[in-house]
Amino acid sequence: MSRVVLILWNAAEAEERAKALRRAGYRVASHSDQGAEGFRVFREKPPDAFVIDLCRLPSHGRAVATWLRQQKPTRHVPIVFIEGDPEKTQRMRS
Repeated sequence: MSRVVLILWNAAEAEERAKALRRAGYRVASHSDQGAEGFRVFREKPPDAFVIDLCRLPSHGRAVATWLRQQKPTRHVPIVFIEGDPEKTQRMRS
C-alpha cells in the first residue's frame, strides 16, 4: 500500500479528501500546517507521493511544491496537484 501525504490548508476538507484516498487503497497522512517547520518530517521519511490540493491558496501549494523539489530527500517524490481553478493552476501544472 502506498503512503501518500495530502497537503491542504483546511483541516476539515483535508480529512474528507483523505477518506476518499483511503477508500482508494492508500495510506494517507493529511497535512494542513502552513509552516515549513511542519514539512521537515517529510525530509526524514519521504512518502511515496505528495498530493497537493489547490482548491484553497494555490500559491501556497506552488510554494510547497517548489520547496519539496528543492529538498534532496523529496526531490524524487511524485507530486500530484488536485482541484483548483484551472486558470490559476495551469502555470503550476506546466
